[in-house]
Amino acid sequence: MACINFMNLATARSMKRSKEVGLRKVIGASRSQLIRQFLGESILISAIAFVFALAIVELFLPAFSSFTGKPLSIDFSNIEIFIGLICLFIVTGVISGSYPAIFLSSLTPVKILKGPAGVHPRSSLLRRLLVIGQFTISIVLIIGTIIIYQQLQYMKNKDLGFDKENLIYLETEDFSGKYETLRNELLQHPEIISVAASGDMLLNIGTNNVADWEGMDKNAKWISFPTLYVTEDFAQTFKLRMAQGRFFSKEYPSDELEGFVINEAAVKAMHLQNPIGKRLNAGRKCKIIGVVKDFNFRSLHSEIEPLILSLYGFRHLYVRVNSKDIRKTIGMVEQIYHKHYPEHEFTMHFFDEEIDKQYQSEGRMGNIFGYFSILAIFIACLGLFGLVSFVSENKTKEIGIRKVLGASVRNVVSTLTKDFVVWTVLANIIAWPIAYFVMNKWLHDFAYRIEISWWVFVLSGGVTLLIVLLTVCYQAIKAAMANPVESLRYE
Repeated sequence: MACINFMNLATARSMKRSKEVGLRKVIGASRSQLIRQFLGESILISAIAFVFALAIVELFLPAFSSFTGKPLSIDFSNIEIFIGLICLFIVTGVISGSYPAIFLSSLTPVKILKGPAGVHPRSSLLRRLLVIGQFTISIVLIIGTIIIYQQLQYMKNKDLGFDKENLIYLETEDFSGKYETLRNELLQHPEIISVAASGDMLLNIGTNNVADWEGMDKNAKWISFPTLYVTEDFAQTFKLRMAQGRFFSKEYPSDELEGFVINEAAVKAMHLQNPIGKRLNAGRKCKIIGVVKDFNFRSLHSEIEPLILSLYGFRHLYVRVNSKDIRKTIGMVEQIYHKHYPEHEFTMHFFDEEIDKQYQSEGRMGNIFGYFSILAIFIACLGLFGLVSFVSENKTKEIGIRKVLGASVRNVVSTLTKDFVVWTVLANIIAWPIAYFVMNKWLHDFAYRIEISWWVFVLSGGVTLLIVLLTVCYQAIKAAMANPVESLRYE
């Protein structure tokens, strides 16, 4: 986008250098010499910018590394990186200076003597296309930022089928033998609402069992079901809702060896009409005693899978706490934990934070889109600011004549800004379908996703148009309010 700005301003200023080109050609300069001259100027400017860029990168690299979650650094001793950096500013200089060099070197002395050679239809058309291209990129980034933010908020606020708030969990090698004692001591405190345990972490179930069941089609393939081993208080602690039957209970000692609880997705996968009491073989033969309503035990990238719940599991401890004084409650939990496990380190996590970690990459992506959108708009507006300044300068006499003939400031500003407004509208027309296609494809990575709303496109277009008007109108108003006497004297 910065290269586009350079090309735009260089071609716009071509009329200022047309006499120079004509004079050089008259005294014998060839076209190749002129191309080398203009490319050399562009590469020199790029080299100076490159030095400043390196200093800025070194200054902001630690913050950027923290922002992206990647340990980034520039190893100048690496010959490949060094050559790559040198090539970077050379290629940037060549790209940004290529069209101005070719355009300016193509001017002929005859055309120059006839009038302002810089006003060339091809040059003007290219500038328009480049400006439209810049704002197309900016608008796509703005739309992308809004949609990514919406999807992240949707994932954070979606009902997962369980209550993730005020829930902490601890992990240790084994709670076996001490779980009941630890649980009972924790529940003696009013700040502790409920306690449960499981074998695998709920968000990372690694146990799978191949299953067959009563009423299974003889020709059907056996299905491997994720299996989570839990304690009787698991449903109460996570506030799971039952669809049919009941959850495990200490009132039924046989549940440990003879009972399974499955979710609604498992019922659909098994094609069971009345699952309660049906035999299910998944590691061992048991009966289905209950069906829990579906809940998201994986990220929202995937749909809810069939799940089997079984007793017992003791590796992960879940504690639902009162929200009044969580810090004090956690301190109390740590004391009780160290009392029973003095040799273990107390490592506590908030469950809702662990859920949010599943979407860290999307969060970083949204932040990067946001910052890139700001940078893109800023760079595009720098170019616009330069272009409107140059247009105002070239139309100084025209503005003076218009004001003498009775044109108001509003009329003059409208004349100077209407082209830029049209270009921005065209950029929106091009950007909207591109942004829709790209973001719709990105959203398909999520089994649960938002619908792209029309107002996102209108908002991004309106924001871009407002920024363009603020950028352009500043210079346009400045030119329109100039003294017409001074304008008519302008050379």
